[in-house]
Amino acid sequence: MRLSHFETLAPVCPRCRLETAQAHPLAVAAVEQQIGEQIIEGVIHCSNPACQLEYPIIDGIPIIVPNIRQYLADNLFYLTLRSDLSPTVTSMLGDAAGPGTPFDSNRQYLSTYTWDAYGEYDPEEPEPQPGVSPGASPGGAQGVLDQTLKEQGSWSHRPHCCLCRQDRRKRFSALNICFRR
Repeated sequence: MRLSHFETLAPVCPRCRLETAQAHPLAVAAVEQQIGEQIIEGVIHCSNPACQLEYPIIDGIPIIVPNIRQYLADNLFYLTLRSDLSPTVTSMLGDAAGPGTPFDSNRQYLSTYTWDAYGEYDPEEPEPQPGVSPGASPGGAQGVLDQTLKEQGSWSHRPHCCLCRQDRRKRFSALNICFRR
């Protein structure tokens, strides 16, 4: 999107125009990637304080439609195939997808895994506090598993559930471990 074209055309918020019949101008809120006067990726937002709806710019094309969330949700499959979108636009996709969608689940899973596996290397991450649950700090999943093993007593690996039932042992299915009661 050429900035000079955007300023000349002065687009208005389609949602405000549709709902209130007022023409509130759109403004460039964030530029993630720009080459000269061409904005390749960024965000446009409504200047109406009551609206403040955001519209993405993807590949130099501003997507200005009244129901942006529905549009992004309808095209989510094609947009998530891309790996070159900025965190800002990716966040807009996550918001449009909503909770419970595969995109949101995958994003949550990767975020949790990354924090648990590598959070201890984050210089801004505070040191674990005594008395705080082991799951509340990086590496917490391992801490919770270690604590569970310690509380359950001895354990042995069992490949099949039927062996667990015969031995009257509880099976921790995530690790394929049987706990003796």
